[in-house]
Amino acid sequence: MITFLMVKTITMIINKCLFLAAYGLVLISGLQERARRVTHSGEVKAQFEATCVRNISVIRSARTDTAGRNALQSLASCPDTGAALVAERWRGRPTDTVYINMLQEVSRNINDERIADAAIEIVEDRAAPEELRRRAVET
Repeated sequence: MITFLMVKTITMIINKCLFLAAYGLVLISGLQERARRVTHSGEVKAQFEATCVRNISVIRSARTDTAGRNALQSLASCPDTGAALVAERWRGRPTDTVYINMLQEVSRNINDERIADAAIEIVEDRAAPEELRRRAVET
């Protein structure tokens, strides 16, 4: 014979099961959304790196036109290659004032030890032009 207490207990168990099932569906859909975002962020990172690679040749040519400026400014979003390339450009002891201005501007937007090390090398190099040494200190 089923008593009122048994019906209430069975109802409570069913409600808990339904709640757990709904909670599980929410968790699964959340994991699916997270997986989609991770995949998307990986694609975005790959696009950033592709842009960085395309801009390397522009930057290495030390162009001071709009394309050169845009390529240098894009380095702030290149976590793997940006700082290394900026440091390389400083170590190349640029002489063009406009290019030095551009390098200095970009260097201020990228906090990286490699850029600081390159600037210190220039400052300590007595053979480097005084203007370049001053700009390196300001960086």
